[in-house]
Amino acid sequence: MNFDRIISADSHIMEPLDLWTSALGDRFGDQTPRGLNEFAGKEGTFFFSGREVLTMGDPEDEAGAGLAEAGYDPVKRVAFQEQAGVEAELIYPTLGIVMLRNNPCDMLHPAAAVYNDWAGEFCAHDSKRLVGLAMLPVDDVDWAVEELHRCIKLGFKGAMINTLPPEECPPYRDPSYDPLWRAAEETGMPLTLHALAGRTPSPFGFHKPEEHAEGPRTMLLAFAEIADVLANEFIFGTILDRFPDLKLISMEYELSWMPHFMWRLDQMQSSFTFYMDLPKLERTASDYITQRIWHGMIDDPLAAEAIPHIGTDRIMWGSDFPHVRSIGLDTQPKIAELFGNFSAEERDQMIATTVSNVYQL
Repeated sequence: MNFDRIISADSHIMEPLDLWTSALGDRFGDQTPRGLNEFAGKEGTFFFSGREVLTMGDPEDEAGAGLAEAGYDPVKRVAFQEQAGVEAELIYPTLGIVMLRNNPCDMLHPAAAVYNDWAGEFCAHDSKRLVGLAMLPVDDVDWAVEELHRCIKLGFKGAMINTLPPEECPPYRDPSYDPLWRAAEETGMPLTLHALAGRTPSPFGFHKPEEHAEGPRTMLLAFAEIADVLANEFIFGTILDRFPDLKLISMEYELSWMPHFMWRLDQMQSSFTFYMDLPKLERTASDYITQRIWHGMIDDPLAAEAIPHIGTDRIMWGSDFPHVRSIGLDTQPKIAELFGNFSAEERDQMIATTVSNVYQL
């Protein structure tokens, strides 16, 4: 089974470890994101985000033998796409995701702009195949709106924001974020809440034995953040009611947990509203999942059972290339395995049509 059109809604770029030191110099001193050859008494390859130190894996092990250069070389990336049978990829950051977990600091906005400039140049090599998504910290809403408009001029088709705003900032339901939602709505720019871009630290940044002991708990918490923010902020926080044309993407959180989540949303709305003093919504709570939000998946083996509850027109498949769990040159057979029991029309929606329509490709 071969597919003529495949668009990955969730792929990544691998930023050079010296990207920010080269661009920012010593302007921000020890705050500057940078690569390290040693940390905590161990030699290796590490990245300091300005807050966390991540252990970096071998690029060849992550992307697959001979494919590491496709993470940072656009010529190699297009060659990979052609070999894998992929028409285009939406390009998210890798290290930039880590940096969104930083507390607000003087360095963060210039560092985000550095990433956006570099990623914009990367994607400009072939803007039809390499679809750029900007890195957009939200701790300063006025800056975020200005950067959103700047990134549109650079050719970006969407932006990744913090899954949850930093602890020092108001929650997303606060009216102070309304200029950002309005700008995204008016420009048609989808906003993504991407896994590991929230407040929970990454277990890949743990180094001490007592930290590693909390690794499983932390990983589960990181992938559970999306339920909180969708329910509390965008649905019951009425953002989606107040901004009916806002395009919101939940990316890399997979799908098999969502039917239960949808039931829980409706239970709160129907049975617990009196006790919780919830706002009156314009729709049934679970309808926001099936009508207002798009959901990304990679390789969830139970997704086929959840998809009928969500709708194939709300699902966007992504490869996560070139990360360690990514789907690479085996894209065609993997998609056949994941979606083989769906009709051709439904399959096309999940692997190409929907993402093309949402991002106006």
